[in-house]
Amino acid sequence: MHFVVVEPHADDAFLSTHGHILSWVKQGHTVHIVTLHMSDNPVRLTEAKAYADKVGAAWTEHNIGDGVPSVVLPAGQVILPLGIRHPDHVLARQTLETPDAWYYLDMPYALVQRDAELVNDLIRGTEIVSFMKPHGNKWRNLPIFKSQAGYFYWNGRNQQLKNASFEMIVKPKRAL
Repeated sequence: MHFVVVEPHADDAFLSTHGHILSWVKQGHTVHIVTLHMSDNPVRLTEAKAYADKVGAAWTEHNIGDGVPSVVLPAGQVILPLGIRHPDHVLARQTLETPDAWYYLDMPYALVQRDAELVNDLIRGTEIVSFMKPHGNKWRNLPIFKSQAGYFYWNGRNQQLKNASFEMIVKPKRAL
């Protein structure tokens, strides 16, 4: 199987699907990470590419400078962010979703914003494809994302993320 993980930011695949990516690659599946971005920040793009290389995934980037993704995604099982509050995540879901798309729980937004009601609304009518707690060595990859160090280490957020590290992928329920 070929999985296509769409990330609105260069660290979303790491934060939200790292354990899944490693598991899929280990099982012999292929993974393609597609990074959407609205600027040509070479540091963030270099980090995204370095992460994809490290986990054995293919990688492409798409500049959506006008804010409207008109991206042709690679063939495969498309996995989009669930779309928890962050406008880039919401936009990615709204413009790229298809009836067959799966969705990942957006980390850290699912934790940091503590918006349980919104998360419940977004996963209502879905079924869980996979729920996992990735191996603790996930966080050894954090140094790849040096441009985000201030965010990850601000006010102990890195420990908060480590303590609550889990990943969930859902898909729409099909009518019987």
